[in-house]
Order: sequence, then C-alpha cells, then structure tokens
Amino acid sequence: MPVEVIVRWHGKAVRKVVASTLNQRLEKTAQMLEDYMKGLLDTPYPPASKAGEPPHRRTGKLKDAITHVVTVRDSWGTASIGVMDAADAVYAKFLEVGTVHMSARPFLTPTLVNNKSRIMSIMGQSMNGVVAVAIKPLRNKDVIS
Repeated sequence: MPVEVIVRWHGKAVRKVVASTLNQRLEKTAQMLEDYMKGLLDTPYPPASKAGEPPHRRTGKLKDAITHVVTVRDSWGTASIGVMDAADAVYAKFLEVGTVHMSARPFLTPTLVNNKSRIMSIMGQSMNGVVAVAIKPLRNKDVIS
C-alpha cells in the first residue's frame, strides 16, 4: 500500500516568524553599533583628536546624543543610528564630514566600516529552526489514507 505524504506550507506564519526574528536581530545590531559609536567618543580632551580620528570627549553631549531607533513597517524593520535630534549636538555633522576650516573627525563612518563582520554575523545567523517553528505539524485528520 503506497504511503501518501501531505505537506502544508503556512506562508503567513513563516513570514511572521522570519520578520520577527530579523527585527530582533536588527535591534541587537543597532544596539551594538550604538555602543561601539559611544565607545569611540570616550577619549578625553585634551588633547584634541587628530584629523581623521573620532573626536575626543569635551562635555559628553555628543556621546549622550547618540541613540538608535528601529522602526517596523509592514513587518520589516529599519534601523537608524546616530544623533537623531540635531538640537542635541548641532556640531555632529561638522565633526563627521569636516568643514572648510576643520578636517573631519568621523565617528559614524568608522562605526560601520569597523563592524561589517559583526553586522553580518548578527544579521546573517542561520534561519534553521525559525522556519520549523512556523510549520505546523499535521493532525491525524489532515492525513488522507
């Protein structure tokens, strides 16, 4: 007697679990990048930082202004990391890119460049088990004999 196997794909459930898992990883990644960026701003002033190095801490206002926000829309997340409110540290953009009178003291760019592998490690973790959670086992009444 042949055995019949029925496979049911629960696409909506899989999408929900995958999106939720990726959004959790995105939050973890954003927090890691925020912490790293704040760490770059820990060197005290004086002396002043050299051109091309992250700025040295004078008041701590820039470091305090660094934060991250993960926004979820239609199940998928987007992360923003840095100074969200320019009023908190209006000079942040000048430090990052420089001016005609001052060389850049970047802190955003080095954060991303120096953490590419960590970002990929967190976001690229295996999805094994994630899909399995969303695939519901068949009940006896679902099996056709």
